[in-house]
Amino acid sequence: MKSRGDTSSLARIVGLAFLTVGIGTQLATPLLPSYGRQLGLGVADLSAVYSVFLIALVPVLLVMTVHRMQSHPVLLLFLGLLATMAADVAYLTVSLPGLLLGRALSGISLGFGAGAAATLTLALVGERGRTMVATVTIVGALSGTGGAVLVAEFAPAPLVTGFGVHLVLAAAAVAMVGVGLRPSRTRSLPVDAARVSETAEAPGPPLWIGYLLGSMAFTVGGLVVALVPLSATIAFQSTSLVLANSASISMLVLANIGQYSLARASMRWATVISALSIAAGGLMTALGLTVASLPLVIAGCGIAGIGQGLGYRTGMRIVMGGLTPRQQGVGTSVYSCVAYAACAILVFGSGLVVRSLGNITGMWTVLSALVVPAAALCFGAGLQRIKTETRRASLYAGQID
Repeated sequence: MKSRGDTSSLARIVGLAFLTVGIGTQLATPLLPSYGRQLGLGVADLSAVYSVFLIALVPVLLVMTVHRMQSHPVLLLFLGLLATMAADVAYLTVSLPGLLLGRALSGISLGFGAGAAATLTLALVGERGRTMVATVTIVGALSGTGGAVLVAEFAPAPLVTGFGVHLVLAAAAVAMVGVGLRPSRTRSLPVDAARVSETAEAPGPPLWIGYLLGSMAFTVGGLVVALVPLSATIAFQSTSLVLANSASISMLVLANIGQYSLARASMRWATVISALSIAAGGLMTALGLTVASLPLVIAGCGIAGIGQGLGYRTGMRIVMGGLTPRQQGVGTSVYSCVAYAACAILVFGSGLVVRSLGNITGMWTVLSALVVPAAALCFGAGLQRIKTETRRASLYAGQID
């Protein structure tokens, strides 16, 4: 039996390794306007480039829903790190094929890493590990986006330097996992033991609310990072990456604040707050682009970020309640698969709408047609008095041999 210190140390290694993967998935996103200028890509083209990440990710997540795949979470985490290193190498070519391959490999790395990290953290630290993947994903997105912008703005070779630095960090993470999570330290982890706290929140929204909320959170994040930066450079007639990504960074900062400051809210009220924040923030962002007001765009993305961070975390809490570590690994893959698939379809479709209707009209159409009805649906469902329902862990469990 490992001591609390031992398990906490192992959990930190898992967290740092998954954070490295998360940072890698975001490094190219804030650079999309620069790629657009250098490679001659428009808004619709860049939304397609962004979607390649999701298109590659979803099949991997589907494979990860196979229960047996969660039997070797350390190996899967290791594969995720190797994939993110390969993505860095592809990005270093600074070409359209390299960009597309890098986006695909980044998706593969996240697909391997998310389920593995979910399985390991719940086995190691119990209930505290329920939302660790959601937390590290948001922190990694902020670190990757902010770091890429700073490197691109102030370092030489803006489309190369960040990936070179991350390649070194990922190599260090591979060594850390190889030594810190060697079989002798992880062989006896209780991946099939129930880790349900007696104080865990009981009454909660039904599972479909969790999936819808997660899909909303992923989609609004995708819309902001894929469409808003280039739209901002057009609206404000600027080539500054700091200006282009200020709204995205605002969203990610507030997403972190939202998921921590409102973590004690009941799942029902967290659903309501998330839905309202996403709807209000999305509409404020569209208004800011219409009147060319950068403060309004930044504020709108920040408000949407509160909904994104809280919604991502809350959706995962709704879906993961009562699952064993291995089931949580599978459940995380199912949850992410649904949310990312919705995000891929909607972000790609939104790029086509913006290209057809124009930048501003397209933005209003996208946000009105996608965000508001979904927010209203979550808002209505969140206000219902939901009876306690039995969590069916077997939904993800499959047949345990």
